[in-house]
Amino acid sequence: MKQLVFIYLLVSLLFFAMFAMLSYGYGNGYVYIYWRDWQFQSSLWGLIALFIVISLFAQLLWFVSRRYFAREQRKKENILQFKDLHPYEQLGIVWLLDAAKEQQGFIERVFAQSGLLSNIVDAQFDYKNGDYQLALQKLEKSAPMAFELAELQRIDIFLEQHETEKALTHLEFLAQHQLSPWLAEIETAYQQRITVLWGKLALQQPWLFLLGLTH
Repeated sequence: MKQLVFIYLLVSLLFFAMFAMLSYGYGNGYVYIYWRDWQFQSSLWGLIALFIVISLFAQLLWFVSRRYFAREQRKKENILQFKDLHPYEQLGIVWLLDAAKEQQGFIERVFAQSGLLSNIVDAQFDYKNGDYQLALQKLEKSAPMAFELAELQRIDIFLEQHETEKALTHLEFLAQHQLSPWLAEIETAYQQRITVLWGKLALQQPWLFLLGLTH
């Protein structure tokens, strides 16, 4: 929907710029529309703006209506096979059943096309399977925009390997690092995850944990 509004704004600016060039030296014109008890008087600029607003409203109404009816139709469909579900529905079921480990291949296929999360997801499975070095290698290849997610996994791996000092260094860095804007909506979950990692570090080396708090 945001993309639709942006396109309309861009087209409107281009259209108004072109009209301004064509009407230069000739004025803005005059438009008078009378229908039953309703009348509209404006310059040609106003008429064009009115058409754009009506068109945008119609597009938004069609977009919202289509999504609503598609969702209602989805409720009535008979699903016979798991593969007939949308990918996000399949992931939702896997999450609800806590079946990520059993469905590793399926989840990896879903995220294989994600340049942002593919390596992160693969590294998480490698970590769960105990292959820490392979997980770290995949985290090194992860997208820069997923830096915070990669760091959280990297810290978890360091703690599992009892490399507490490395974990402390990365935790201190994240504590001073400004969160990426696209993660702002889930900042609470992000901070909770960091707190859990601090807790793991404190259990392994309490004195090192206290040292980190004093910095």
